[in-house]
Amino acid sequence: MTFNDIFKSSFLENVSSISILDMLIALVLAFGLGMFIFLVYKKRFRE
Repeated sequence: MTFNDIFKSSFLENVSSISILDMLIALVLAFGLGMFIFLVYKKRFRE
């Protein structure tokens, strides 16, 4: 597989169909999940 094959693949076509709103929602959800894990860890291992 060459570098040109990667850019000719349908992967880039699928990426361009993702909207900015979808990216923002994914980032907010990832941040929320990360904060939840952080708070559970902090509460669990508080000494």
